[in-house]
Amino acid sequence: RHGAEPKRVRWRRGLHQQRALRHRGVGMSTYRTPGGLAIALLMGSLMMGCADEATEPAPAAPDTVGVDTVSEPDTAESTVDPDDPLSAFPPIESMLCVIDAITFAAETAPGVSPGFNLDGMVSNGSDVESCGGVDYTDPDGTPGVDNQAALLVPVFDLVGFGAVSSFIQGAVAEGGFLLLWQIDGIDDLFYDEEVTVRMRFGSGVPILGTDGRIVAGQTYHLHGDSPDQVVPNARITDGVLEAGPYDTFLPIDVFGVHYELDVRGAYLRGRLTYDGGIEDGVLGGAVTYESLLELAEKADGEAGGIYDRVLLITDGLTDMMRDDEGVCQAMSASLVYSAVPAFFYPGEGD
Repeated sequence: RHGAEPKRVRWRRGLHQQRALRHRGVGMSTYRTPGGLAIALLMGSLMMGCADEATEPAPAAPDTVGVDTVSEPDTAESTVDPDDPLSAFPPIESMLCVIDAITFAAETAPGVSPGFNLDGMVSNGSDVESCGGVDYTDPDGTPGVDNQAALLVPVFDLVGFGAVSSFIQGAVAEGGFLLLWQIDGIDDLFYDEEVTVRMRFGSGVPILGTDGRIVAGQTYHLHGDSPDQVVPNARITDGVLEAGPYDTFLPIDVFGVHYELDVRGAYLRGRLTYDGGIEDGVLGGAVTYESLLELAEKADGEAGGIYDRVLLITDGLTDMMRDDEGVCQAMSASLVYSAVPAFFYPGEGD
């Protein structure tokens, strides 16, 4: 960093960060409550000496019933910046959060869908590089969003894939897709031009709330196949974390079957919450068609007919990674997500 050190903005920690946590069992956290308030009672003692009978009794205390009394003002200097009330709380320098909800980003209005401009172009279906793909506009007005997968969402039901979104969410709930963001080097939770973001994968079966989503503040083991992958160009702007591009594999375990998606040129963003989570999150990237078909073939072995239906609905939708023969080898996709605070067991994830 160059120049003066940026003003540090404190962040209100959630209860799970204020309490000392001790965890027992895979995916389970047990919160210890603070010690009870120590109430000191000042007792006045009547000193009975060996005085003689002539000793005068002590004068009675004046009757103050009905008399207005004003306590002395506290003259201690406040450490809270009036322009920054959160300065009373210690800063957050690191965060770990796990995705608790994720699904495909659909078209929210005609021509509008969350995502990223992955190829740096605004395509209207006529350019060669995107193989005829048509771009969307992000809800914030940014043009050129590449998200061909949005075209698939309306047809999932037609081909018997109506449960695709619940399939992914089910993998999260069962511990088969525990994607965590580890964010270090935070100086300011509103504006920080450089932070370190690592993509990690956890293992364990999480505890779910009544809404079927992962309860915040749980502890996870680091997955044996988890990458220690640093996502480049990570920064915080106006409270929004952004990072990318990067190439990665997304592992998903469902009913004991392991799947992997090869994702190229991925980006992420999400608004940081006061308690150390993320909301309004978006992931975007180019899923290689080869890995998509491999996933479909493996799933077909579990439930017949899937491979043919994947071929049917994805035909002509590839719009990224055009090869020398003019054929695009990947399909752009966006996922929307949220994340809640999490922990790794001591010694894991360091």
